[in-house]
Amino acid sequence: MKLTTSDDIAELRLRVSAVLASLIANPSSAQPVDLPDIPGHWLGPAVEAVVSVVRGEDPAAPLAVAGRRDERRTALFLCLVLAACGKGDRVHASWLGTAFGGLPADPAVTREQRAIWISAAQGAYGPAGQIFVLRRLGAVSPSDSEPWLDALIPPVETVPLPPALTDVPALAEPGTAAKRLAALRKRCEEITDVGGEPPGRPGADPLQALIDDEPEISVGTLHTLLADDLRPGADPRLAVVALHVAAPALRSGAERLAQIAGAPPPEEIAVRVDGHRIGLRQDGPVAGTLAEAERRILLDVPRSAVVGARRLDWIYITLGLICALIALPFQEWLLVGGGLALAAVSSFFLWHHGVRHREATERAARRVLRLGKRATEAAEHFRAHLVESGLHRGQAEEDLAAIKLLLKRGPRAV
Repeated sequence: MKLTTSDDIAELRLRVSAVLASLIANPSSAQPVDLPDIPGHWLGPAVEAVVSVVRGEDPAAPLAVAGRRDERRTALFLCLVLAACGKGDRVHASWLGTAFGGLPADPAVTREQRAIWISAAQGAYGPAGQIFVLRRLGAVSPSDSEPWLDALIPPVETVPLPPALTDVPALAEPGTAAKRLAALRKRCEEITDVGGEPPGRPGADPLQALIDDEPEISVGTLHTLLADDLRPGADPRLAVVALHVAAPALRSGAERLAQIAGAPPPEEIAVRVDGHRIGLRQDGPVAGTLAEAERRILLDVPRSAVVGARRLDWIYITLGLICALIALPFQEWLLVGGGLALAAVSSFFLWHHGVRHREATERAARRVLRLGKRATEAAEHFRAHLVESGLHRGQAEEDLAAIKLLLKRGPRAV
C-alpha cells in the first residue's frame, strides 16, 4: 500500500482548484472527474459529489465516503461550491445545518459560517436557505435595543431649544426622540425596499481555505457582524436579514422612543430670566414668581445708604450756614468763608446723591420692565414648544405604526 505524502495532498489540491475554476466558470459543461483517492482525506470524494450534484446525478456514493472522513468540511464544501456555481438551490437542508453549525450566546462567527450566512442572505440557497439562516441567527439575537439603533441610524443632534428655555434641557428630549424615530423609519424603509437582485456568490477565500485544510478563523462576533450589516452602505440583502434578526429589539426601541416623543409636556417650568427664577405656564409667567423677582430688583436700590448720605449733607449745610451767620457780626471773614464753603460743598454732594438715587431708581424700573418683557417672551417660547410637542406626538405615533409594519414585513422582504 502506497503511503500518502504531503506532495500527494498538494497535487490533489492543485487539481481540485483547477476543476473548481472550470466548474464555477461554466457549470453547464461539468464533466465527471477522476481524482486520486487519498486514504482518509475527504477532498477527493467531496469534489466527485459536488460535480454529481451539478450534473444532476446521484451523489450518494462519493458523499457517503467524504462524510465519513470529515462530515463538517464536506458539508461546507458542498454549500460553498454549489453557491459559487449558481446551484445553491440544490443544497440539502441537512448540509446547511452541518456546515453552519450552532451559535452560542455571544459567538465568534467563523469565516466559513459568514460565507454561508452571506450566500443565504443573498438568495444563493433559495427561500429555504434564507429561513434557515434567519432562524439560526435569530435564536441568539440580543434584546438590548440601543446598540441596534446606534448601528441602524446615524447620531441625531439634540433638538435645539430657544435660549430662554435652555435651563430645562428635558424639553428637548421628546423632539430628539421623534427625530430618531423618523430616522429609524426612513432607514427601515430603505432596507426593506430591496430590488430583485441576482443571487450572490461566496468569495474565493473561504473556499480556498477549506481546500487547503486551513483552520477556521473568527471574523467577528455575531452581534458585531449584524450591526455592521445594518449600517448605511451595507449590502441591502444582508441588511434585510439583520433587520429581521434585530426586529424584536428594534420594535422595543421604537416603542420607547415613541413613548418619550409622546410624553405630555410639563404644565409649568422654572427658568432663569436676568438671574431670577421665574415660573412659566402656557398663558404667561407665573404671577407670584414674577412679583417676587420685581420686589428683589427694587430692594437692590441703595435706598438706605442714599438717604443716610443726604441727611449728613443737610447737617453739613446747616452747620456751615450757622457758622457763617455767627461769624458775620464779628467780621471773622475766615470763618464766614469756611462756613459758606462747607455749605456749598455739602449742597453739591446733596445734589449728587439725589442724582444717584434717581438713576438707581430708574435703572431698577427699567430692569423690572425688561424682566417682565423677557419673562413674557420666554412664556411665548414655551407655548410654541408645547404646540410643537403636540406635532411630535402625532408624527411619532405615525412613525411607530409604520416601523412596526416594516419590521413585520421583514421575513417576506428577504
